[in-house]
Amino acid sequence: MREHEKESRTGVLQVLSAVAVALLCFGCETPTLKGDSLYPADWPPLAGPGEKCLAIGGTYANLGRAVDAKGKPADAWLTDVLAAMPTPREGEALRALHACARVTLHVESFPSQIRSDVLMQRIVAVPQRRIGESPEQWTDCADIHLPRGPGYPHSPAGTPTYESGIGFCFPTVFAYVNPRPMGIGITAALTLYFAVARDGSLIVKVGSGPEHTTETWARFGKVR
Repeated sequence: MREHEKESRTGVLQVLSAVAVALLCFGCETPTLKGDSLYPADWPPLAGPGEKCLAIGGTYANLGRAVDAKGKPADAWLTDVLAAMPTPREGEALRALHACARVTLHVESFPSQIRSDVLMQRIVAVPQRRIGESPEQWTDCADIHLPRGPGYPHSPAGTPTYESGIGFCFPTVFAYVNPRPMGIGITAALTLYFAVARDGSLIVKVGSGPEHTTETWARFGKVR
């Protein structure tokens, strides 16, 4: 019994530590997603995630454009960007989702494991592929939850690496922090920032390290 209580307390402390690390990474001010020197000049200005981050919801093209840390442009798949920290085996399964032409996103809230009156947030992404030639008939390919279940460190066994983080909805950005990349402690090695641009397209920034240095900017057109 004492061991069980000790493990339970340890789990709570890990959650609190992970949340604290994530918040400290953002500093004392409300985090804001801003274009930097790598943000393409011909992309539309950022408009934020909307109230309660609900503006992120919508259907977007899976194939978009991105620029890396060196400013090099390239095609990008939203399903790959959502899973920025896969293991090689997970990455192989994700590549199969390139056949899914669009991805529907929505933000949902769920009660914290620590306090049931505190709501956490997650992004649910559902890649979809067309059935036949009809433009109106689509079927779901899979689903990606950021995070899957209650999040770190309470993720169910078998949870993909990239679905083991913690989500936060802020007034100007939705941030998804993975405190356990490749099983290494609670250091927030990568953070995904979500917002929409003024033309309705989805903008995602992948940041790394304590300074959240830009690794990738990606943009995906809104389908509906």
